[in-house]
Amino acid sequence: MKLFSAEQWGQWDNYTIENEPITSIHLIERAAAALVEQFISIVKPCAVHVFCGKGKNAADGVAMASLLNRLGYSVFVYLIETPKPSSELAELVNIHRRELKYKIIPDVSQVKAPNQGVVIDCLLGTGFKGELTEPYRHWIAFINGLNLPVVAIDLPSGMHVDTAVNLNETSCIRATYTLTVEGWKPSFTQQESLEFLGAIKVAKAGLHPQFYAQTVANRYVICASEVNRIWQPKSMLSTKHTHGHHLVIGGSQGKWGAPILTAAASARMGSGLNSIVWVDPPQQVQVPWHIMQLDVHPEDIKWSRFSHVTLGPGMGTSQRAHEWVKAALEQQETPALFDADALNIVAAQHWIPQMKAGTILTPHQGEALRLIGSNAKAEFIVQKVLEQGLIWVDKQARTAVYTPNGEVWYNSAGNAALATGGTGDVLAGIIGGAAARWKDPAKACICGVFLHGYAADLYAQRLGTETLIASDIIESLPHAIHQLRST
Repeated sequence: MKLFSAEQWGQWDNYTIENEPITSIHLIERAAAALVEQFISIVKPCAVHVFCGKGKNAADGVAMASLLNRLGYSVFVYLIETPKPSSELAELVNIHRRELKYKIIPDVSQVKAPNQGVVIDCLLGTGFKGELTEPYRHWIAFINGLNLPVVAIDLPSGMHVDTAVNLNETSCIRATYTLTVEGWKPSFTQQESLEFLGAIKVAKAGLHPQFYAQTVANRYVICASEVNRIWQPKSMLSTKHTHGHHLVIGGSQGKWGAPILTAAASARMGSGLNSIVWVDPPQQVQVPWHIMQLDVHPEDIKWSRFSHVTLGPGMGTSQRAHEWVKAALEQQETPALFDADALNIVAAQHWIPQMKAGTILTPHQGEALRLIGSNAKAEFIVQKVLEQGLIWVDKQARTAVYTPNGEVWYNSAGNAALATGGTGDVLAGIIGGAAARWKDPAKACICGVFLHGYAADLYAQRLGTETLIASDIIESLPHAIHQLRST
């Protein structure tokens, strides 16, 4: 899914109106029908309080209110008195005035706070720019103080389309759900927006497909349809050897479980063979039967035996760990993924310039800062990725994949359950297994980060976000892949 700027969203609306052709009012009503379809999937009939500003977002709210009223919801529309309301809002209020309960409110102090039902936020939409002014700041604070579920339309009022900055209780609606028209907005990918968006659902309004197809973008959201498109299924003629041999190098005193998680996740991802080389061999540890253990050393390993190598899970930073990282950087046969302590060693030794094209890095925020040595993270990532042909997986609540062709892919899956030890080792295994199987590191990263989050989402649907441990992701992965491939 392409990420369009505020300007491009306006252009897409105009292109649809001119080339379908369709009137602005009819397009708003079509969008409202799509939004209502999403709304009724999450909210049962109840009292609905629709707060409308003065623009097209407010017009969406009026059109939604009319439809919800016919579906048995008890709807009341609060029209904020503002100068120069949009022509679309005025026309829709005139069209639906006889069937709607509404009132024009000059000031928030004149509203009796509702104590039940659901709020629909249509104060400000994609046209909002600049600083938030009154009366909207007071209205946002009022709605946030109601202690009712809030459904934001297109994006929470007060949030810009392109950036999420200076968000707080009086500057941005804190939504329970965001029903966004046609696709995500760039601000949704930024960490600052997460606590204000709630769950995001996309309402397909039927904007003109030709505009989407012909408009160039270098930022994308990873969604199920995109992963399905690039997935490479197994062939009837395939064998374990045609699906790659993934080598995991890691494991040190007290951290032997990490490479086991990585190799097991790789196996679930469909890598044909999966092996571990221990940096610090354990005296006694139980390894699943489908994972091989190899007794080799950095100086005598035959890299060509393997289609992909992952270094770092549980590795530590010993002299032997340094030797393995150095050997992996010097060899030319096998693509590599560097994670965890392997990244810390690379940072300490300033070895990033030695990395060859196709190498994957999967740092979390602390590891990224050690690698970069400054706060100019995005600029550094783009420069290094483009210069050396690296793939950088920037692990955050909204993980991003930076690819050598200048694209950035933001993950739409995942939840707070992933905030537990070992989930990064599992992610390294999912990505490494896909890279071993498909021989395409960028596609492996894009699919891998989505499936990692999607498996956690399926777990959370059944059991919530409080109890997940890393191995639960591996157990949930077959269900995630099956559900993905069945859609």
